[in-house]
Amino acid sequence: MKAFFVASLALFGTLILAIGAAQAGSEKPMSQDEVIALLSDHTEKHPNGAGYYSPDGVFLALSRGQKVSGKWRVNTDGVVCLKVEAWFGNSEKCMWKYLDGGDDIVTHNQSRNRTVRIPRNSYRKGNKL
Repeated sequence: MKAFFVASLALFGTLILAIGAAQAGSEKPMSQDEVIALLSDHTEKHPNGAGYYSPDGVFLALSRGQKVSGKWRVNTDGVVCLKVEAWFGNSEKCMWKYLDGGDDIVTHNQSRNRTVRIPRNSYRKGNKL
């Protein structure tokens, strides 16, 4: 009986891991046009605050109580680039890859190897800062 229980538990654990891996791999990288459509004239709310992506390339953010401004663009690989002096000095950082995860947008910070899931409904038309 104990052997059956252990085997069942191991099978259940393997099944859960397989389902999680299938869900984690279901995101598809977004193209430059898709990322621009998602962000342009939209406010993106995320765990640390929010950012507004103006259609003219101006970026405004409220992050951890700090208001900042700068520039944004999306390169041909669909990676978001920001130039925010308060965060990066005079450098532009191109490191956020956006993935379509269905109900969520998945942002992957390529330089820090950090992924954040943002519910699709967290993107609001206009400046909501």
